[in-house]
Amino acid sequence: MVGLAVLAGTLSMGCILDRLGIGGDDEPDAGPPPDAARDTGPPDAGPSCAAPIVLFNFAPTGSLTVRDLAPDPPDISLTPAAGRESGVTLTPAGASFTGGRLEASPGDSRSLGQALIASGSLTVEAWVSAAAGETGPSYPDRIVTYSSGVYTRAFTLAQQNAWFVARLATAATDENGLDQQHIVGGTFFEDVPVHVALTYDGTTGLAQTYVNADPQGIPRRHTAEDGRPAALAWNLDREQLAIGDEYFEEYAFHGIVHRVAIYDVALDAARIRCIYDTTRP
Repeated sequence: MVGLAVLAGTLSMGCILDRLGIGGDDEPDAGPPPDAARDTGPPDAGPSCAAPIVLFNFAPTGSLTVRDLAPDPPDISLTPAAGRESGVTLTPAGASFTGGRLEASPGDSRSLGQALIASGSLTVEAWVSAAAGETGPSYPDRIVTYSSGVYTRAFTLAQQNAWFVARLATAATDENGLDQQHIVGGTFFEDVPVHVALTYDGTTGLAQTYVNADPQGIPRRHTAEDGRPAALAWNLDREQLAIGDEYFEEYAFHGIVHRVAIYDVALDAARIRCIYDTTRP
């Protein structure tokens, strides 16, 4: 995840792609996934679709503190990163980011991580609109990230150019989740709301991405050394939840985040579709 430095005669194209984290077999995903076991109960989920354990809608409240709207624990609040308050504005459309970051406390972040590790499965979904002129960044700009820096994370949803980039660290990946990252081309357009999601089913070891409720590519399989589905192996002493940027402040998303929700189950395609249909900005 290093910026692209083109020095004539110095870097090969393969090296450039590798440093961007988009080389090797990480081509933009395409095509429908095969049938796979997914948790989540009956398909007629009703108007609520599914119950998140964390939900942020970013409606203006007179302060920059964003409260978790999910009824059950963990109860998480987001506040602006110190010194970057001017880079976040809460509007009726959502949280507008122009270089700022909203973040959870270490204690709240730990509670979230404990809940997800206990389940072994997750879904992270968000509605976002990239700002005009911001569909060409060279790096994965963070929409929502649960991480401790550029090279260590639990999960991240990001925008790179018009691509949707998702990373998930498990016992089967490196601590960056880079070796199993998902890249979906043609996702983001200026000022157009897009729904993105990442699911991981700990009973099958399958990770799946969605764009506007459509499954993207073949699910990535996370298999531990013993052949079983990989666990969510995260260091809760360092990972923190943030919206809009990484903790090293190098990968700021510019645009509006309308909604972020996190679940302790791998939602199936029917429930992702229900969320898309009922929460569109």
